[in-house]
Amino acid sequence: MDIRTENNSIFHHTSSVTTLQAILQKQAFKVQYCTEKIYLSKNTFLHIMVPMVSFADIRLTDYVRSFRQPTKEGEYALGYYGDYAIGLSKEWAIQKNVSPIIYLPKPKTTLPQNHFLKPLKGKEKRVLNDNDFGEKIDGIAPIASFCKHYEGILEKDPNRKERYAFHNEQEWRYVPSDLPIRWNLYNNKSDADYQNKKKKKEALNKKIKRKLEFDLWNDVTFIVVKSEKYIDRIVDILEKRYHKELVLHPNDNVKITQRFRYLCTCIITTEQLCSDL
Repeated sequence: MDIRTENNSIFHHTSSVTTLQAILQKQAFKVQYCTEKIYLSKNTFLHIMVPMVSFADIRLTDYVRSFRQPTKEGEYALGYYGDYAIGLSKEWAIQKNVSPIIYLPKPKTTLPQNHFLKPLKGKEKRVLNDNDFGEKIDGIAPIASFCKHYEGILEKDPNRKERYAFHNEQEWRYVPSDLPIRWNLYNNKSDADYQNKKKKKEALNKKIKRKLEFDLWNDVTFIVVKSEKYIDRIVDILEKRYHKELVLHPNDNVKITQRFRYLCTCIITTEQLCSDL
């Protein structure tokens, strides 16, 4: 990537076409608690749950080079983060307080090394003895919500752990200031323990009503689906919105029609992206 030029879009990826359709229909992302493992020193870490919507600030071509994986059929897919995505403008992101995160090195000694995380020091015993899951902690510095180690172990589930360079994602986050960070004891001692905590986390996320909204015509820059067979689904959503906009704003027919046609040209497939590289 040419460092002299800036990527003008950020992308939210998902593994489900149903999720992508819901995002487009509602013109909004649902805020969800996500778990982060933060090391305070070499041997001391915390699991915190941060309410967020996450995006990647990397061009689609670079994203595909990093994440595409061969399938059993001899083709390629994007694997871990999913074959569906929606791109939004940086201008929208800045207006909505979506910000780049801070990537931190993992400490190499038993002493705390990073001033960003000093407010967390001393709370680890409280977390390790928290059996109730999800205690609200309001005293954590907001900066912790935007911290992540630049590399570490990817813990998708107890049976799948691998070294991973998180900084390659160039993550941006939306974190509502009025939703609390919560502790989460994902200690992965057993599959049953992991699944139990996962269910509690899902139940907690169902209660969240906060959304991050966007305008379909003015903010969306790309729509990515896995293959051509899903394009009609997306076009149907855009058409329904188009006809609704024509009724709501009859004096803006030309502008609305132009935006609808333009957005239809912004639909691409991961099959195209994977095969062209």
